[in-house]
Amino acid sequence: MLQKSTSELTALMWRQRHPKMDPLRVIDAIINPRKGVKMDNKKLDKRYRTIAWGALFILVGTLTIIPGNQTSLAIIGGGIILLGLNLGRSISKIPMNGFTLVLGAIALLSGAAALISSQLGFHFEIELFPMILIAIGVYLLIPDRKKEDNCC
Repeated sequence: MLQKSTSELTALMWRQRHPKMDPLRVIDAIINPRKGVKMDNKKLDKRYRTIAWGALFILVGTLTIIPGNQTSLAIIGGGIILLGLNLGRSISKIPMNGFTLVLGAIALLSGAAALISSQLGFHFEIELFPMILIAIGVYLLIPDRKKEDNCC
């Protein structure tokens, strides 16, 4: 007779007691709340953005519980969330948002640089709020090529 480990028995008992609460089913229900119903791109994009905002709030809440300065982890996490949002859009054939893509890449790289430099002994400060303001300003200055402007 094969013996199972305690974690395997616990997982088996959990699945028997809660057959609808399988972790993969829960994740699938979060992403696609109505099984069999095809969502249009606009609703699916809104759902992706809602998931990204929820993940961001969970990240910030979790990092505020941990003592110490967690700024670099928050910036890395925010970058991963924004890049994940665009990955979901790409997989679903929804056009990616260039602003969130660039902001996510900048956040991921600058957070990683801050984390690595602090581990190596270099002192590197990141001012997140000014960086966001600069990114928003650059985004607003770039002309939108999708719209035809008959102005001026």
